[in-house]
Formats: sequence, structure tokens, C-alpha cells
Amino acid sequence: NILGVAGTGTMLLVINDKGKIVDCNEAFREHAGYVEGDQEAMVFDFLPAWGKIEEDVDHLGAARQLFLGALGKESIVDAELLDWPEARPGLSYIGIWEVAQPASFENELYRSILKYIQQGVFRTSLSGRVLAADPPLAHMLGYDSVEQLMREVHDVGRQVYAHEKDRRRFKEAIFKTGAISGMELELQRRDKSRIWISMNAHAVEDEHGGIRCIEGTFFDITDRKRAEQALRESIQFNEQVIANAPTGIVVYDREARVMVWNPQMEELTGVGPRDAVLRPASALFPMWTRQREPLFRRA
Repeated sequence: NILGVAGTGTMLLVINDKGKIVDCNEAFREHAGYVEGDQEAMVFDFLPAWGKIEEDVDHLGAARQLFLGALGKESIVDAELLDWPEARPGLSYIGIWEVAQPASFENELYRSILKYIQQGVFRTSLSGRVLAADPPLAHMLGYDSVEQLMREVHDVGRQVYAHEKDRRRFKEAIFKTGAISGMELELQRRDKSRIWISMNAHAVEDEHGGIRCIEGTFFDITDRKRAEQALRESIQFNEQVIANAPTGIVVYDREARVMVWNPQMEELTGVGPRDAVLRPASALFPMWTRQREPLFRRA
């Protein structure tokens, strides 16, 4: 078994001809945060430079490239297809060796700032795997930690988006424009309750101009959405009460223009709402005098 042959620091994985991960060794699971049994994981979730897998994977030669590991950790690796004489048909074996871990003052500053902002920050693969996230995002989605979020969520389209069509709409916008701003979406938390969020996101391109992954932020707007819904229901209720009232009801704005004209007013006056709404009160009621208008406005 090749997975038990390599040295301790060598990451090994087995993929099928579509790039789906079939098996891997412990070193890969540890470095990549890969959860055994993840049916959706693809090799390009971790090695974005190998994002275009065709039926023949022989073109994937040895290459030094970016590796996307656990909790958003990036490193530089050497990766190549291994010539294994006992390989099963339709499967390919990949060896990965870590070369370096890029670090900079800017990255440390960025991570420090993220500790104090109350926005969800994320990075996901195109297939929906969470590559990185911050604690506020994990907590907004009902997870105890980022580690728990990344361990349990394998496809945000099915597990986080309340409606899979919204995930498709989001990806279509990213592919078309490269970025979205202020997109309002309903998400599903770990306990199946739901929240509304406003999201900003952009595509991260590789050296060939293809999309490597998606990064973005979002914040919780659930309270605002609930307030808007309550207002709509209140308006609807008031409209029903006014419409069904047995007496004529007229509502004016500050300029004494008609804003509401209920059915009973139409029956009393013979004037329908289309002819009454937005007209000044003086045009509908001849007894309306200039002396009464200032009093009305004060009221």
C-alpha cells in the first residue's frame, strides 16, 4: 500500500480521473484538514493550480505550487504524480512535499485586526469547501469554533445556504463580474435555524487568470429583515382595517394631499381612489378653505 510506504513528512493522496480524492495518508489529513469520508473533496481544493482535471491526468507534471491547508494556512509545495506499478486502473497517486510557509507583517496585522471586527470573513473553494474563516463567522452560523465549522461543513451550497438556488446565483455573479457587493442571502445555521446576511465577496485568481477560490465578508442583518417584515405586516393589517371599515376614511399627508381613500369613501362620494389619491383636499372638498389648511397642518 503506497499510503504506508512514504516518509513521515510526505503527503500522499489518491484521486480518480475527475480529480476527486479517493484516499490519502495521515500527513495529508493533518496538513489539509481533510475529513476522512468527505465525498465532495477535489484535488484542486488543495492544489488550485491543478484546477482543470481531464480524463487523462498525465499532463499534471511535477510543479512547485500553492497548497491550501487547514484553517486557511497557505504553503508552497512540490507536487507530482507518482509512478506506482501497483496502481489500480482509473486512479492516480500524488506526492506532496512542503517547501515553505509564506509569512509577512501584513498577514500578521490582518489576522490581528480580524480578532476585533464583528464580520464574518471567509474563503471557500469553488466546490463549496471552507478553506478559511474567522470566529465571528463560525459563531454566526452556530458553530463553537472555526475548527468545528471546517470539520463539519463540506459543501456550503447544501449545508449553509438556506436555498441552493442562492448559491448558484452567487456563483453566477462571481463568474460574470468577479465580485458582488451587498448581496442579501438567507443562511442556515448548525441547528437549522436561519439568519439573513449581507455579503461582499470577490474571486481570487490564479496566475493563469482562472478562479482559484472565493473570499469575502458578511454581517448579520436578521434584526433588520425582521423589522422590515413586521412593518410590511403592520401596513397590510392597517390597509385591511381601513378597507373594511363601515365608515369613510381619508388619510392625508403633511401637504393635505390624499394618501388613502377607502371603498366607503368611494361609495359616499362617487369618486374612486385613482381619482382621489395624491390630489389636494381642497380639490375634493369645496368647503375646504385657506383658513382651515393651517389648522390642519398643525394638527
